[in-house]
Amino acid sequence: MDASGSFDGGLTEVLKKIARNCKDQSVRPKLFFEDYDRLRKGTVHPSKFITALDNLKVHLSQTEIQILSET
Repeated sequence: MDASGSFDGGLTEVLKKIARNCKDQSVRPKLFFEDYDRLRKGTVHPSKFITALDNLKVHLSQTEIQILSET
């Protein structure tokens, strides 16, 4: 959380971490997450999102998960 009470800076860093991991593993996140979006609505339940990230070997801290869940 920055001085203004926003998680924006942290969110950017978490998203960069996810993007780096996907690039390193040559994974296309959109295609990967389609497996977790059975209704093909373009949304994934937060718990399934975290499960998908774990399966991608993206290990997030509790703080990083909180930043993602609050956006």
